[in-house]
Amino acid sequence: MIDQEAQQSDSPEGQQCQVANVESEVFAKAGDDPAAHGHLQGQGAVPAELAPLRTSWLFGWLNQRGVMIVLLVESGGRVLIDHNVRLDWPEEEPTWIRSLVSSLDRRYVSVSVLPLTTCAREIIEWVNLASGEDAWRKAQNRGSLAADLQQSLDALGAHTGRYLHSASSRLSVALTSLNSAGRAVLAQPTGLRTSAEWAELLQAAEELVGLVGTDGAIQAVWSDLVGVARGSGANRLEFREMVDLLHAQLELRRRDADAVLSGVAHLLAQDLGGRGLPVEDGTKQLLPPDKRVEFAEKLLLEPAKIEDIVVWLGYRGVRLTEPMGGGRVAFMDAAWYIPNARPDGPDFPFKAELEHIVENSSLRYPELIDEEPTVELLVRVDLAKTTATGARELATGIAEAVLDVGTHWSGGTRPYQTECYILQDGHLTVQSWSGGTRKAIDDPHGRIAIGDAIKDYASSLFSALETNTLPIYLKAALEAQTSADQPYSRGKMSSRVTDVENRALIPLEDRVVQHIAAYAMMAPEDFFEELIAWWPAARWEADVHRATTMSLMSIGENQARCDQLKRKLYSSGPTSPWLVFVADHAKEISNLCKVESDKAWVTRVLASVDDTQAYAELHNEYTQEAQIIAERRKRARNAIVHGNPIEVQAVDSVTEFSRFLSQTAIRVGLESFMTGQSVRMIVDAENDKNNYLERKSVADYWRQGTTVSI
Repeated sequence: MIDQEAQQSDSPEGQQCQVANVESEVFAKAGDDPAAHGHLQGQGAVPAELAPLRTSWLFGWLNQRGVMIVLLVESGGRVLIDHNVRLDWPEEEPTWIRSLVSSLDRRYVSVSVLPLTTCAREIIEWVNLASGEDAWRKAQNRGSLAADLQQSLDALGAHTGRYLHSASSRLSVALTSLNSAGRAVLAQPTGLRTSAEWAELLQAAEELVGLVGTDGAIQAVWSDLVGVARGSGANRLEFREMVDLLHAQLELRRRDADAVLSGVAHLLAQDLGGRGLPVEDGTKQLLPPDKRVEFAEKLLLEPAKIEDIVVWLGYRGVRLTEPMGGGRVAFMDAAWYIPNARPDGPDFPFKAELEHIVENSSLRYPELIDEEPTVELLVRVDLAKTTATGARELATGIAEAVLDVGTHWSGGTRPYQTECYILQDGHLTVQSWSGGTRKAIDDPHGRIAIGDAIKDYASSLFSALETNTLPIYLKAALEAQTSADQPYSRGKMSSRVTDVENRALIPLEDRVVQHIAAYAMMAPEDFFEELIAWWPAARWEADVHRATTMSLMSIGENQARCDQLKRKLYSSGPTSPWLVFVADHAKEISNLCKVESDKAWVTRVLASVDDTQAYAELHNEYTQEAQIIAERRKRARNAIVHGNPIEVQAVDSVTEFSRFLSQTAIRVGLESFMTGQSVRMIVDAENDKNNYLERKSVADYWRQGTTVSI
């Protein structure tokens, strides 16, 4: 029988039972026969006081981490309903235990106080990623971070406050010190924050996050929570604030926090229809409240289990013509691998794992041509020794870094995940589905285009990801660029990009450049200047392509010759670089141009491919243009962010320039990550090439056989 991830449901049927992943040796005993006892064996020994639970509760093997309790009582009723309310509490049960149980349901009441871990992690993210004029230099932002931190500290109970006092005080002092450090320190960009104030704040926040996840901190929060329950009652939702922090602590320990808290609630509320639990002398009674609280604390302190974790992900919207990777990350075409994952099928890497999944799950590829597959791409991610909790998110982050690159360079519609299978020590323990019934976009060419882009542009990522994780700055840049690519993707071809979408792209693309600058340890202003200096050469090449395309329209008496030239120009096996071809046929291509209004411009642009003087003149014009557009882009970006007026036409006029900056930054960042070269080295090499082109014709440069792209 296979573990299956519980699917949440708001329907009455979905609420007929509550499921809790206990993850604890409190509830099961190693060596028991599951068939004989009606439940599955767990990992450890059952305390004598809890032995009756094993005959009173129905156990199910339904989750990735251990025993799942399906709360069905012998009489067919439920112990707890919404808000962890129990309708049949015994009369002798104290009120405080009822309060404690109901406080553990976080679904219906929320508070504005952030858990201390959230505040500390946000400070870490701001130190690492937040840059620009609207980040640390704004007193309002710094004041808001300080106010949130103080509010979270004020919400701590007495035990927790004492336990975390030293670390929390250090963080408060470090934040105050940075806030008063002065403009020079606050203006330091990400990647170049070398002042002692930044290092102290980062270390203090990381120390606090680490301390909050320890056994001592969990015991302190639990003691405070029990203390509030035993008191006269919370009058400002102290329960919620403490339970939110407890939930965050469990997440820090890589445990399924919702399931653990649910398990604690049911442990505290143990009973079967008010009849009590059997004990050794044959009578039925509840365990004493203090004993239940003690065992609940043990359950909270259970460590996450470390295992060999392998995650298989299924995606729709992309087709690979050949497998990619093969070590830590492997991409496979589902149409071939799933049907061949059978004992008599051909051998291939990781066949045993996939065969095990196919045998013990619903993973299939349709046999009939008119059936739509739920999976078109399989991605295998080996996470090595880690916990199963959060494994899907980790694997998805690695897989989608590659998919983001393929989607970006192909212009395709982003693939979406439909299935997930997790192997723990080689055994399938989780299978889940998300979106398998979603209608796929009917774009066969786009799916193959993404696959080809992965092969052509992202293949180098596989070897890099074998030994390194994607740096945070590069990951953030890819995520921002993927969002910016969406309005221009193949999925949007049937609709016009709206003015609202265009306005939203400029700040996103600005963030891409800033993230790559941080990855390069360069000031954002300096990196922007480097990219802007590349615009003239890029704009020139784009204009050569426009002029060539405009001239070779297949119309009129010269249609046959235009078609012949285009076949040579766009051949999959060209005999020379395309710019050399244009230089060799520049005069003929110019004469074929039928657009009389632009014919003089076409002639000038095409002649510049093999004319150093003509190229220099155009380059100077584009350089002046770049400075004006760069300032306009900055003005548009600030207007969009702050809600100031900006004309639609002004936004449209900088769209191409803004996309050039972000896409070039992504290319440089990925090249640095994949080759191991510094961004500075790549930038210097590009500058050397552009300087060389100003002294020698582009055609001669390419005739020498160089493979460097312009």
